[in-house]
Amino acid sequence: MGRIRFGTSGWRAVIAEDFTFRNVEIVAEAIARVAAEDAGGRAARFAVGYDGRFLSDAFARTAALTFVQNGASVLLADAPIPTPVVSFMTRSLGLDGGLVITASHNPPEYNGMKYSPSNGAPASNELTARIAETANALMEERRPETRYPSASHFEAAAAEGGIERVDPYESYRDHLFSLIDVEAIRKAKLTVAADAFYGSGRDYLPRLLTEAGCEVTRLRTGSNPGFDGGRPEPCGENLTELSRLTRLVKADIGLAVDGDADRFGVIDADGSYLHANHILGVMADYLIESRGWSGFVVRSVPTSHLLDAAAQARGVETTETGTGFKYIGAEMLASPDRFILGGEESSGMTMRGHTPEKDGVIACLLLAEMVASRGQSMGEQLRALFERVGERHVDRLDLELSEERKAELLGGLESSPPERIGEFQVERVVRIDGHKFVLENGGFIAARASGTEPLVRCYLDAPSARDMEAMQAAARALVAGK
Repeated sequence: MGRIRFGTSGWRAVIAEDFTFRNVEIVAEAIARVAAEDAGGRAARFAVGYDGRFLSDAFARTAALTFVQNGASVLLADAPIPTPVVSFMTRSLGLDGGLVITASHNPPEYNGMKYSPSNGAPASNELTARIAETANALMEERRPETRYPSASHFEAAAAEGGIERVDPYESYRDHLFSLIDVEAIRKAKLTVAADAFYGSGRDYLPRLLTEAGCEVTRLRTGSNPGFDGGRPEPCGENLTELSRLTRLVKADIGLAVDGDADRFGVIDADGSYLHANHILGVMADYLIESRGWSGFVVRSVPTSHLLDAAAQARGVETTETGTGFKYIGAEMLASPDRFILGGEESSGMTMRGHTPEKDGVIACLLLAEMVASRGQSMGEQLRALFERVGERHVDRLDLELSEERKAELLGGLESSPPERIGEFQVERVVRIDGHKFVLENGGFIAARASGTEPLVRCYLDAPSARDMEAMQAAARALVAGK
């Protein structure tokens, strides 16, 4: 059995291998102990949510019981709920933390645990290190196997106190509707195709759009723990069904969320997929214009510089962070009144007044507002932005290589970064996260090594299709050592 390790966004493992009831209990106990230390002896209060994966509800019951057994009280969701809703509950109710049983957009054989402290942001590296250290120490103890928390067993324990079943939908809806121009959406009478990938957004995304006045056609909003054998990730290759549906019902826009509804996907009215890198730039442009906000936008290292160009054109600064929404959330918490929008190329975003956690649901509502208010499709809005600030072409290459070559490549990039990559002069090197080379053409190639696989991910941002082709070849040659 492997050790507990937290990644960019929580701990995940294969169900019945490392993701077991015993290990969920151990991680929950570790969280409870760390929270108790930070609470200074006061009894901690937690929100617990879960997605629609196999046994997620039972794993959530195990976590809730463990919290109570460690002196805490729990607000347990009465149905699958999005990860950002747990973040919202944690902040709005003044809780000590929020835990979600989810493996987000990963394949169905995985499950996981995402944790946020009282600020509602993804747990920092320092906090997850403390939790992992405590959990791994607990794993060394000999203890009986954790009992499966049957409904009857759980209800009997819950009746003794400490666990309250809750439905946070209405309070979350009211919060979102205070941030979104719902009247504009209602007046436009939009037709929307909504895809929930059988995830925890299935009872949130279509319902919220409907209550905002849209005519909604639903896709993958039932219960399917196996996700039809695929990944519940709203990327282009997984949105072909939504594309067909959008064209079939002549929708104004197709909107999707991933397995735990913290990521978004967009299909234009003509059925084409729009990349998050592009959407974030249009979102920033719209928010600054429509709200009259000043301050700064935040993006992760591999996110397109279209966001920078859109912000600069409106007189707004850009802050760059490492990969992981915990870093964007930290920037938001540090200056909430100046923060406008935070986004990452992997389809995560939040906005001023909301939680410091990525939220695919508010992203979809904002996109509906943008189409309604501007009277243009998202594709038309993107083309208009390109005309004003210049085009950006984006790509990601997952390049396989041996562990020996990976170590050689990373060592070389660190000690002797290239002055040229292919035909392009390197103007600046960014080492916030991995190795990012900003090129003379205004584009960049960012390389991040996978910590679990023999590959390097190269993120590319180019000002033209011709430059993108040249940069793709250059990135492959760089990784191969040619």
